[in-house]
Amino acid sequence: MGKENYRIYKLESKEDFIIYLWSLIVSVDRHLVQYKKYLDQLEALIKENNIIDKPGIKVPKDYYEEMNDKIQKRSGHLLNLIGDYTIEGLSYKRFRNIVASNKKRGIDYGLPELDLEITKAITDFHNSRNWGMHEPASLLNAQLEEIREQTGEDPKSYLLSRIVPEISWHDFTNYEGYWLIDLFTESQHIYGGFRMVHQQMKKDYSILIGERVRIRRIKTEVRPFQSEFTLPKTSMAMQTQVYKKEIESEE
Repeated sequence: MGKENYRIYKLESKEDFIIYLWSLIVSVDRHLVQYKKYLDQLEALIKENNIIDKPGIKVPKDYYEEMNDKIQKRSGHLLNLIGDYTIEGLSYKRFRNIVASNKKRGIDYGLPELDLEITKAITDFHNSRNWGMHEPASLLNAQLEEIREQTGEDPKSYLLSRIVPEISWHDFTNYEGYWLIDLFTESQHIYGGFRMVHQQMKKDYSILIGERVRIRRIKTEVRPFQSEFTLPKTSMAMQTQVYKKEIESEE
């Protein structure tokens, strides 16, 4: 008997699809709640400092960097949950691709094809995820091209004359207000796309279970540490293939 591969969740039965989509909906909803909270904080920060009317105003760098860090963390999770397409990933793109593949084999649970707007959003999130989840070499190439355009010189020769032996970089004390405005505008647009895809997930879930889905956010006073911390530890053990399932011996 072969060793069970816990790194992959197999979508074989209708029940598998329901459980997989349930997990996606809950995870996306959790991150959307926090994402919206940070968007509201950013909007309040912009209003309090009158940045819309004075976009060139100087604002402390922490204003921008802390808000950007908060939003980008949630955005990263959401991009993975929607746009990842690795076989080991949990994502709506993978879910929908398997649905489409099953239809070609005559397995149909009644889920309609996605409209062009949803399809484009998922593709955009997939591309953003692939670009943003690593440090792309294209950024360095873009920097070299900018040097070429601004100086008219060979960018590599230009750089080498300035980075040897001392390496320096700009540690900005302040940001122009434009940065906060751009962060809010772009994040608000992306949030709308995340919500749109989340709504489609819920529609799919309703079709699979045969009734309208409801999401209830249960306010709980304290999040326990021991029981909750076990989950990521178990997941890591499964991911690195060192997990051993405890099986009670038969008496």
